[in-house]
Amino acid sequence: MLHTLSKLWWVLALRGVCAIVIGIGAFMVPSATLAALILVFGAYALVEGGLLLFTALGSHRHAPDRWPLLGICLIAASGAASAWLTVRERR
Repeated sequence: MLHTLSKLWWVLALRGVCAIVIGIGAFMVPSATLAALILVFGAYALVEGGLLLFTALGSHRHAPDRWPLLGICLIAASGAASAWLTVRERR
């Protein structure tokens, strides 16, 4: 592993430079950063909620009653994030 890292040192350096550039951009444009984070959270919550519902309702074993409710809550959180971004863009 160490030998591979020593041969590919430039990849680690490039990752570091990219992280620094993204960090500077986040400090310079915080509203766009917040919007991007909310968009990513909304997409994650939608996918996670859908998969959780699919797993809970499609399992052959009896799933605990809270898992479908959690899936619905995650999908609702995704909708709330999407609505917040839509209202924010209209202003």
